Amino acid sequence: MRRILTATLSAALLLGIAGSASAAGKLTTTISGPVAGSFAITVSGGKANDAYSIWVAQKCYASGVVVSAVYLPVVWDQQTTFPSTGSAGPFAANGTTCTAYTWKYPASQTPLASVTF
Repeated sequence: MRRILTATLSAALLLGIAGSASAAGKLTTTISGPVAGSFAITVSGGKANDAYSIWVAQKCYASGVVVSAVYLPVVWDQQTTFPSTGSAGPFAANGTTCTAYTWKYPASQTPLASVTF
């Protein structure tokens, strides 16, 4: 009886945590910069620890051809369950036009937000 009660209580607690985490809504990010080659990132929504899967990709082009592609993780200002601000970089701008975008690992070709400079 005791094991069943413990298992039921544990499952109820886990369901409660998962429910409250997913209630935060869709994961969204913003990206701004670059300033000294780095980008400022903010995140909202999503599940607990989603932010730790956010990376920044910077692709630079010359005559429409990719000449460099760099991928770096976001370093968060606060190491909490739901960090909200961080940065990535520095990146070098190699090309005539560069685009930086945030993405959630491992979906590197699915931008969440982007900036072109």
